[in-house]
Amino acid sequence: MYSSPEEALASVDRAAAQMQEQVVKAQAYAVEVETLRIVGQSRDGAAEVTVGHNGAIRDLYLARSLNDATLDRIRAAVLEANADAQRQVVERVSELSAETFGAESATAREISRQYAEMFPAAPDDDGGSAGSTGAGVLR
Repeated sequence: MYSSPEEALASVDRAAAQMQEQVVKAQAYAVEVETLRIVGQSRDGAAEVTVGHNGAIRDLYLARSLNDATLDRIRAAVLEANADAQRQVVERVSELSAETFGAESATAREISRQYAEMFPAAPDDDGGSAGSTGAGVLR
């Protein structure tokens, strides 16, 4: 195993240094995710929604083109923008996880899985709004 006590201590020191490096990376990752802000847009650009890492809306912009729009049209634009932003959150958090923990690591895979579960991709081939169940609720 080890030929001397010094060799064993050096091995422990290397392992401790690697663990400290991982702690620093994980802390930086946590700060980056916590401060993440993503902007999503409706397909026509009439609505922009800014969300945080947890999908909570932080800001909302509605273009003047929606001034005379129906409430259903405004709702659809906001939900489209929100769904787009949440989709991007999943992508960005997955990228950050892969960069920090390694693309093939169990940690990165689990974080990506959890975010994909929190914000599942919504089909929009039914003629409805992307991300909308039709009742004002995102899937």
